[in-house]
Amino acid sequence: MKKITLLLALISFSYGFSQTLNQNASWPNANWTVTGSYSTDPTAFEADPTTTSNFAFDDDDAGNPNDDDIAAESPVIDLTAAHSAGETVITVTANYFFRVVNTLGTAQEDLLTIQYWDNDASSWMEWVGAMDGTEGAGGPNTNNFCTPTKTAFETPPLNISGFTATQLSGFKYRIYYDDDGLEPTGNSWEWGFCFDSPTIVSSGCAAATFTLAQGTNNCPTEEFFINVDITDLGTATTVNILNDGGAAAVNGVDLSGSPYSVGPFPAGTDVTITVEDAANSSCNGMNNLTTLASCPPSCATGPITPLDGAIDVDAFANITLSWTAPASGPAPDNYDIYVGTMSDGSDQAFFSSTTDTFFEAPIGAYDTTIYWSIIPSTLGVEATGCSLWSFTSASPDGTSCLNAPNGQWPGATYDIAASGTCDGTTSNEVVANGWTGEYSLVTVVDGETYIFESSVGTDFVTIGSEDGTTAYASGEGSATWTADLSGNVRFYLHNDTDCNTEQVDRIRSVICGVTLSTEDFLFNDKLFTYYPNPVSNNLTIQAQKNIQNVTVYNMLGQEVLNNIPNTVESTVDMSNLKTGAYFVKVTIDNKTETIRVIRD
Repeated sequence: MKKITLLLALISFSYGFSQTLNQNASWPNANWTVTGSYSTDPTAFEADPTTTSNFAFDDDDAGNPNDDDIAAESPVIDLTAAHSAGETVITVTANYFFRVVNTLGTAQEDLLTIQYWDNDASSWMEWVGAMDGTEGAGGPNTNNFCTPTKTAFETPPLNISGFTATQLSGFKYRIYYDDDGLEPTGNSWEWGFCFDSPTIVSSGCAAATFTLAQGTNNCPTEEFFINVDITDLGTATTVNILNDGGAAAVNGVDLSGSPYSVGPFPAGTDVTITVEDAANSSCNGMNNLTTLASCPPSCATGPITPLDGAIDVDAFANITLSWTAPASGPAPDNYDIYVGTMSDGSDQAFFSSTTDTFFEAPIGAYDTTIYWSIIPSTLGVEATGCSLWSFTSASPDGTSCLNAPNGQWPGATYDIAASGTCDGTTSNEVVANGWTGEYSLVTVVDGETYIFESSVGTDFVTIGSEDGTTAYASGEGSATWTADLSGNVRFYLHNDTDCNTEQVDRIRSVICGVTLSTEDFLFNDKLFTYYPNPVSNNLTIQAQKNIQNVTVYNMLGQEVLNNIPNTVESTVDMSNLKTGAYFVKVTIDNKTETIRVIRD
């Protein structure tokens, strides 16, 4: 769902102390050491901080497979003086470049981090965790990683107030890289990094750590609260929570009551929250959050079309989803449409959005129940708790099959005029290994007559529009159709008129240039004609044997006319039907064929 953008950046720190420790590494520095197991090839080990002003490693040039881990370690830095001066917070700053393999913000395989030495435990301890890449997949820099523009970095504050004398006097830190440190099963073949000379400083202040989130609201008065969640007091015992929005401060609190509600503030206000040490106001952190732009609207009150629980909804033609606008609350300026197939709504996924109270789309499958919901929003603030509605698509009606669970095959469009022979007798192979439940795209020419065939005589053939929403013709084993358009059509095969499918090879082919008089329709070696098309009033059907049944269906698959002529000629009165396309199912000699006519 769409959310208001929140400015949830990490807190910034303010220091008001002189610094006992403020030491740059001053690379090149022979007092630093490089450790690990790594390629020493100069194309891989691009910069040695003991001899150059940078620390850089190119894991790509180290080759694959080559498992590399490398660290630049500082000399011992005695923190005793800083600790004695009350400066019990240590940070390291540096500029760095780090090219990673995957897209920024996604999982990586290699680890770049900063660690410190615990002289009591004689081990390296995590200080930073995994550092973020500064350039990801598709970036331009693949070598010489000290050349690109670098990013400033500062470690989280390290609180040394509880360090022992041995930990203080034996302190040191290192920049550590492991090319498969985050994914031991990775291929150990990544890109690389570069650091400028880092600086370590001491301070007497570590500001509290906190995050901000939207709190309760006083709707409909458009007043909003902010929740301040304090997760670490830093060097403070208690803190004050201040704001620049005119609301009362929250003073002298610790972690026990977090999160704290601050406000109210008007809608759409950018509020700066400051959390300061109650005993030292200069030791503080700040964060911003913009309150909701509006109270949330109410939910739509109900579906208009399809009705909730509706059945036999057209499976492939565009249907209109429509609903009633909320009866109360702020007027929505947007509606998000969510759909799924689970009755509990657990798989609801965003489908589309609109500013209207209706939207047109096809279902695209037979016998499928769709669960849907409408989420109104105002100025980006969404309604909550909205209802889940449903409708079910129709079953196959026996006149056409437009479902294609096996998709399109082949991927290319078959152009008979360009690739085949259009002589009225040659069977042009579209695909030799087609399945039922899929379709091929075939290019046709307006006014040309085609016979679409399957090598399996019992297959049900349907010719449909390029977008798969309208059927033009159908038949068992083959379908004959005089094109009334120039462009691409879908050539479907199914096992039967119930639109069943199987993954068994068969040939789809097309005969082009068939000559029929007065729209003659070749049907199982029997001949019947129909005219006119388009039709204004009466459609005439003539055959060599008695016509047993004529049934007319609209594009929703609904029966609108039925005749039982039992003669060789039948007149179908279509004068009372609305203009548009219709399917006419004709049964002769216990065999049925379907044609498509236009009522003008």
